Amino acid sequence: MIKKFVHIAYITLLFCLSYNKIQAEENNDILTGADIAEILVNDTEMGIKANAVTSSYSMDNKKIEATGALQVSDALKFFSGVAIKDYGGIGGLKTISVRGLGASHTAVAYDGIIESNMQTGQIDLGRISTFQVNSIRLVNGTDNNLLQPAILSSSATTLNVESSKPIFTGNRYSINSSLRYGSFGTASAMLALSNRLSEKWASTLSAEWNESEGNYPYTQQNGNMSEVVKRENSDTKRIKTDIALMADNTILGNITIRGYLHSSQQGLPTNILYNPVTSERTWNNDCFVQGQIKKNLTERSTLLVVGKYSYNHSRYLNTDVNNSLGVTDNKYIQQQSYLSAVARYNLTDRLSASVAEDISYSTLNGNNFSILKPKRTQLNGAYRIKYAGERVVTVTGVNHIYTTDIDINRVSPFVATNIHLFPRHGINIRASVKEAVRIPTFNDLYFEQVGRRDLRPEKARLYSAGMVWSKNYRDTEFMLYSDFFYNDITDKITAVPGKSIALWMMRNIGHTISRGFENGTELSASYNDFSINLSASYTYQRAMDKTNPAGTTYNHQLAYTPRHSGSVILTLQNKNTGGSINNFASGAYYSNSYNGKEYRMPSYSETGVSVWHNFSVKNSTIQLRAEVINLFDTRYELVTNYPMPGRQFRIGTNITL
Repeated sequence: MIKKFVHIAYITLLFCLSYNKIQAEENNDILTGADIAEILVNDTEMGIKANAVTSSYSMDNKKIEATGALQVSDALKFFSGVAIKDYGGIGGLKTISVRGLGASHTAVAYDGIIESNMQTGQIDLGRISTFQVNSIRLVNGTDNNLLQPAILSSSATTLNVESSKPIFTGNRYSINSSLRYGSFGTASAMLALSNRLSEKWASTLSAEWNESEGNYPYTQQNGNMSEVVKRENSDTKRIKTDIALMADNTILGNITIRGYLHSSQQGLPTNILYNPVTSERTWNNDCFVQGQIKKNLTERSTLLVVGKYSYNHSRYLNTDVNNSLGVTDNKYIQQQSYLSAVARYNLTDRLSASVAEDISYSTLNGNNFSILKPKRTQLNGAYRIKYAGERVVTVTGVNHIYTTDIDINRVSPFVATNIHLFPRHGINIRASVKEAVRIPTFNDLYFEQVGRRDLRPEKARLYSAGMVWSKNYRDTEFMLYSDFFYNDITDKITAVPGKSIALWMMRNIGHTISRGFENGTELSASYNDFSINLSASYTYQRAMDKTNPAGTTYNHQLAYTPRHSGSVILTLQNKNTGGSINNFASGAYYSNSYNGKEYRMPSYSETGVSVWHNFSVKNSTIQLRAEVINLFDTRYELVTNYPMPGRQFRIGTNITL
């Protein structure tokens, strides 16, 4: 593998440096999106927005680099209220839970366009690379932005991954490349080329290759005996290509068209308690074409139209199965067509309204389903009004969801407000109420022996109230926030035993309540060429089962939901050299809905360190990086019997032209 990596590194380096001969041009373009001006209340450039009507957190590309995150899931664990469920580290599935809500309650979008998985309802965040990502933003409840598709408005939580836009500083071309190599045979090579086609049009082409053997050591307990062994079947190989065409200020408005192709194969690390060696493997081939047009029709009105077609082919193979064939070989094909139109109109300088209508059509082909080819047409509507004054921002409206394969036709209201209570002291208070629904997936409804077609959607009622204190003094910005939340989920979809203990069925019997608070602070200061950035957060969460007062799990904490969690990121940087240290800590939690001591997962803490240096060669900027992940070699599990990697080292270089 090292030889292969050296070849790729050498070819990439030559390719990048060859563009130093490109002649500079006089016209310096920066592609930006035109938008209707809007009053912002006490806003800053930090990850927490003081004028947001609900709690929202964001990371720009600089902070993402400071954490050493290669995948979006690595960065999200530093957000307040977020729990990442990780099935075994390098090659395992990674899903998100926010404030005690399941992964299906979080809508994941790429450049504002929804990512979907109708089969499971879960997006594997470990497959979304941070390369060429400009920012990550997580919103709990209602968003300030009225110009977004209806399906994002209807979700309990939204996660938007924004790609980097090309910036040209005199050349027609902009090139960014990255090479990294680390522990356990982990290597990656990434290249992005941007081309200014004209004053209005530009294109980007990026490619990524990632490979890891994933054979990290862990300790296997066998009674009083322990043995250090290596993780098996945790290898992964991924290739991704992305091409985009974008334009500003054309006759049609601002246009972005993107094509994406992702191919991967990987082993599935198994539960080490039952079988440390497994033959399970998966193959995934994803592709989509998406586009959006945003047009300012008049000085007061804006139209946004987005469309997407996605195709996913997945295969699961297990050659060690106790059945008549001795093998399980499942293949699935998902397809979805999606179209959304959003119109926003500024009624006055401070009052605006928007109407959004979405339609999507999804199909699934595969074995092990009770019907041959599940299909779903889903309609989403969002009707919103926003008042943005000098001291008050309020967003209110209703969301509508309709589906054809099951009887769902529901209207859900929401309201959220932010008040700039003490302008001189920089204090904002905010409160929100929202109802969101989680639609049953194809697996919930149609998977043989488990699915049930009469399932109702989960209904989540979300309540939140909080405060933000922000101060600016010369070159220093400081922010302190605190939010209290209360989530009430009824008709929870869960698997329970059916006619026998061996035959389980999906049913609407659950009722859970999650309450708690999120506290955090951010500090940004600079002096001449030196800057310091600090962010810290702490979350307390009591997520309880309220299904049956006579049940054994009543008032028990939900599985894999710690009561206490927190993180710290500290970055120091001068003109050319920087370093960061980050820490994430989690309190104890349980791997089962019954909080018996045999299911207790111990608390853990993981620390990472990164250092880098930038230097210039002609028209190029070269960055050298060194990183240590899990500095103190903490041994822990996020999911029981799926050990995480210990200490890891990583070196790399970024080249920008």
